[in-house]
Amino acid sequence: MEILPKLSANYTYLTEDIAIFEGSYFYLFFQNNSIKKAFLLERDEAPAKSPQFHRALGHALGFPPKAVAHYASIVELQENGHDPVRLEEMKAKRIGLQYCGIHCSSSMDHLEENVLWLWERYEYDGLLHIRVETALLPVKYGDLREVRAIAQSLTVHTPTAKIG
Repeated sequence: MEILPKLSANYTYLTEDIAIFEGSYFYLFFQNNSIKKAFLLERDEAPAKSPQFHRALGHALGFPPKAVAHYASIVELQENGHDPVRLEEMKAKRIGLQYCGIHCSSSMDHLEENVLWLWERYEYDGLLHIRVETALLPVKYGDLREVRAIAQSLTVHTPTAKIG
């Protein structure tokens, strides 16, 4: 049985002007109409792939606010091309967070705050994974000491961005 008909029969969704990859067709499902309305209000007709669209999408998907801001800032810097040094610095500090079905990017600078935000919002006794390049570093729920140790090791090993 196909899942798309079942989802579209039970959840509100959008299909227009949300394709973030060229040549792809997207469905964006929402748990309820109030989340969909909040997304549309925050998006305010901004085109897909724009910083404003990604900001609205990150909030609708339940990502930590500082993680959303970091990603949207990278998109904005890529879009306008005015500050390549800042863009490379932000990219050098980009890590991933995987927890409770959420996969988002974050800045090393906000690792602890974003992890705490996820734990407070989604109480789940499973592992959180911090992605650094291709490595996934597991952290047990509530183990703030391990998060801080990882954050410290990242701070020590982060190279300074270079523009060639």
